[in-house]
Amino acid sequence: MSKVVRPRNVPQYEQLRTATRVIAVLFRKDDAFLSEFDQLSIQFPKVMFVDIDMNNPKWQDLADAKGIKKFPTTKIYKDRELASTTVGALQEKVSENIQKLAH
Repeated sequence: MSKVVRPRNVPQYEQLRTATRVIAVLFRKDDAFLSEFDQLSIQFPKVMFVDIDMNNPKWQDLADAKGIKKFPTTKIYKDRELASTTVGALQEKVSENIQKLAH
């Protein structure tokens, strides 16, 4: 069962991002990488996984502020600091980055 969180708004997203030691955030416009992201959430239970659906315009300012121009983009934060960015549906690369940071 997926453990991916889908915040309702930007303040809730920011609260999640700052309350968790390691967090992986998927910014996406379609479902192409979503099932792989769900699988990663099961594989790494100590990491919080957050899905941001960019089809909803409320997220556009956040994406602009984070410099996200291509989708999907996965950003991984550790202790509130950006630790890695992966552009594209690259499950192996995202998994490697999470594995390095989650220990």
